[in-house]
Formats: sequence, C-alpha cells, structure tokens
Amino acid sequence: MNHHITIVCPGQGSQSVGMLSSFDDDFVNSEYEKIKDLFDFDLIDIIQNNPNNLLNKSRYTQPAILFTSYLYWIKIKDLLPHQPNLLAGHSLGEFTALTIGGAFSLRDALYIVHKRGAFMEAAKPSAMAAVLNLNLEDIITITNELNNTYPDEYIAPVNINSPKQTVIGGTSEIIDLAENFFKEKGAKRYIKLDVSTASHCNIMKDAAQMLNDELNSISITNTAIPILQNIDAKSYTEKSKILKNLTSQLIHPVQWVKTMKTISDKDGLVIECGPGKVLAGLGKANNCSVINISDDFKDKIKDIYG
Repeated sequence: MNHHITIVCPGQGSQSVGMLSSFDDDFVNSEYEKIKDLFDFDLIDIIQNNPNNLLNKSRYTQPAILFTSYLYWIKIKDLLPHQPNLLAGHSLGEFTALTIGGAFSLRDALYIVHKRGAFMEAAKPSAMAAVLNLNLEDIITITNELNNTYPDEYIAPVNINSPKQTVIGGTSEIIDLAENFFKEKGAKRYIKLDVSTASHCNIMKDAAQMLNDELNSISITNTAIPILQNIDAKSYTEKSKILKNLTSQLIHPVQWVKTMKTISDKDGLVIECGPGKVLAGLGKANNCSVINISDDFKDKIKDIYG
C-alpha cells in the first residue's frame, strides 16, 4: 500500500544536551566536516556539552536543532518506501523541512538560521506564556481587550499549537499581569515560558526585516516536495512565495492546528524528524498520530509496510 508520507520537523524547545549521542561518531564527524568552516564556534561541542549554556541561546540553538534534524533525515530517508509527499516544520523546523525538500543547501540553511537566531536575540526584551484549556476565540478577545486597555503594551497569540494550547507573546509587563484575565475566563493553566523574547508577533518586526535581507543574499530553489508553511498552513513549492512566507512567519502566529488538520486529512504516515518528541505530543493533542524517530523506528516502518 502506497501510504501518503508527511515529514514534520521540530523547532526550538526540542533541543537537549548530547542529542547527537544516538548517532555514530564517525557519521556525525563526516557530516560536520562539510559545514564546520561556516562558524567561528564548535557546533558539535555546543550540542554535546553545552558550554556556558550556549545550546539555549537562539543563535546556537537554531543551527544545532537543524543540523541534528538533518542527520535524522539522512538516516531515515532510505528506510521510506518512497519520497515524502508533504513537509512541514514548527517555526525553525520550517527551515529544516525546506532543506529536506531541496530548497536550501544544508550550508545555507545553517547560515540563515544562525543569523535568524541572532536577530531574534536582539529584539526588544519580551515574554511568552502557554494558555491551556481556553479556546482561541476567547484568547483573541482577551488579548484585544488588553491591547486596548494598555496601549503602551502589546500581547498576541503567537503559537496556535492545539485546540487546548495556545502560546501568547508580548511585552514582559503585560504577560505578567495577563494571567488573572485568562484564568477568570476559564484557562486551566497559565505557564510562563523560559524565553527572553517573544517570536511570531510584531516584536519581531526588525528581526523579520533583517532576516528578509539575509534570505535574499542566499540561493533558494523551488522545493521538490510541497511544504505547509506556518503562516497559513497552505501548501507551497515556489521559491518567491516561500521566501515571503519565511519572513512573514516571524511576525505572525504559527498555525499548527490548521497544519495538523491538513496533514490528518491525508490519512497517511506522519514522521517527526528531529530531536525530542514535541511534535508527537502536539500531534496527539490534535488527534493526529505522529511517529517519533526512536530506537524502534525501523520496526514501526516494517509494521506499516511489511
């Protein structure tokens, strides 16, 4: 049976110290040798040892996750019965997915996400929080009311992850005081996230412009596999539209609920290609089964394809 195959790639938050340990050292080193001259730092050391907590700083986190995810792709692609039919990635993961699809070379992808991370770090200090068990319509109503009440502050939905989990971002002061507003409307939990800047909202306006300039300086081609992009969960292959959406992505919310719905409707195989199990968890929350790349991945593929 020729199952529809979707590859989904994780974003920041999926990193962990030593996440390359499941790979053979010779394999990692041979792939790293091809790109190590890109940076004035040792990416492998940061991934495996986390000196000075660099793995959790965006300019290092983003190339670290992309590189690790791409190594997973190298390992699994020959196990699949055919080329994936569809790609998607959560925030940073969109760049990984585009690399898998051939739109970027690995070198250019690593370069651009390193720059992207640095631009994000330079944005105005801000904050993010996860709102649980409150529907999106109520969240939008509350954020609009708060923006009207506190015109010098800013708050907005930034990651629409599942019907029961939306991440909001904004200026630090309003994220602090917003908790009571959301809980009064019925939010079960309000969890402040350990971040220094809020992405996927207007706070990233300058970062988005700088990212756009960098994207226009590197080579990109039409992707060989359609990708569902974060900004609207629609399918794209044409490079000019992909570039525009990558820039817009930084100032618009990640539409992961819509992405999961589109993927689920394909009724096929969905594989999380990268470290951690964040997207497998979000898949479950969206009633979409996502296979995580784990030690029994080969067995899972055999069970499906025989």
